[in-house]
Amino acid sequence: MALCSSYPPLPAGPAKRWHHTALFADSQMIVWGGDDNVATIYNSGSRYNPSTDTWAATATTGAPTARGGHVAVWTGSRMVIWGGRDVTTFFNTGSRYDPVANTWAATTTTGAPAGRWQATAVWTGTAMIVWGGTSDGSNYLTGGARYNPSSNTWAPMSAMNQPSRRAFPSAYWDGFYLAVWAARSAPTRPPTPRSPTARATAPTSTPGPR
Repeated sequence: MALCSSYPPLPAGPAKRWHHTALFADSQMIVWGGDDNVATIYNSGSRYNPSTDTWAATATTGAPTARGGHVAVWTGSRMVIWGGRDVTTFFNTGSRYDPVANTWAATTTTGAPAGRWQATAVWTGTAMIVWGGTSDGSNYLTGGARYNPSSNTWAPMSAMNQPSRRAFPSAYWDGFYLAVWAARSAPTRPPTPRSPTARATAPTSTPGPR
């Protein structure tokens, strides 16, 4: 088996950021959201196609509010974004992104879990399960809910025997069960952008990661 012995640089892509999400969507990587750790929180992203070595911006029209620390899953046809925070708000909102049409459709808030960031999420094949996280940087959460993107509905999860409150948990779906392991449980104030006012921006060209 051949091993990779070098890391060719990517072409210029979206603005540098952290607290974003990135996932592989069949034939491309989708990067979305996050902040620059200075003053800007993004409601923008980009799609990277490794076959053509090119980036294409995600639409900002209809996109979720600028945020970081959200969760994202790929359903097979849509990327679902949910939760996260800006400087003042922990969101219980999200959206479904269609990379073919380059369009967004909001997720319902009816039955959604309380707003949070640093949660975990998995795709079961029919639903996104969101669990854990923190609602203010020191109030660690337990519990979550199941989101069905086809019907745009949330369903509660059982609280019986669930793990203790935590943020940044690792999670895995084995086809039958959600496994949650480890994570942060001691109250720690998370870093936030230093500007009192966040602004949503579209991607800008910067040197790609190496």
